[in-house]
Amino acid sequence: MPASTESTEEVLEEHLPSDESVQGHYRGTNNSGWTRTVAVTDRRIMEITQSRGSTEENVDADSALLTGENVTGVHYGRAEAEEPATGQRLLGGLIGLIGVLLSLFGFVQLTDAASEGGIGLLLFGIVLAAIGYYIIQNAEDAESGDVTLSIERANVPDKHYQLPRGHVEVPREASKVVGSRHAD
Repeated sequence: MPASTESTEEVLEEHLPSDESVQGHYRGTNNSGWTRTVAVTDRRIMEITQSRGSTEENVDADSALLTGENVTGVHYGRAEAEEPATGQRLLGGLIGLIGVLLSLFGFVQLTDAASEGGIGLLLFGIVLAAIGYYIIQNAEDAESGDVTLSIERANVPDKHYQLPRGHVEVPREASKVVGSRHAD
């Protein structure tokens, strides 16, 4: 059975004892058949990656205890912007400038009775100027917006996870599980 057609419950049941319950999960699949499931149970966080080769399915499972004494906290938030849209804005400005210059050159040719093709240059310049303006107006800073989750642990390296934009169920549930350990 391809990894992408299994339900989340089917993927997780192979890795959970009967007394452990899923509190929240994320599941994503790409076009090449790679599936990633991140789940929080009442005890741990799990990341299961599945890929289907030509002859076999590869499964990689990793889990970390959330209720151990070495877990000191959870931090999650949205990743920062990766880069501003400076390149898009410069491209739009360059196209717009070329358009304005071509329009002016076309206008000058229109006023000169001996020149032909002025109307074509004028119209082409106006179109380029409009395209440049459109590019500048629609240039947006590239934000990943991904949700980052860090499980902070004492005396061992922290665990880090990255989830797509808006998928905060797993980090929230991880925070609840870690917090419930300290409520006793």
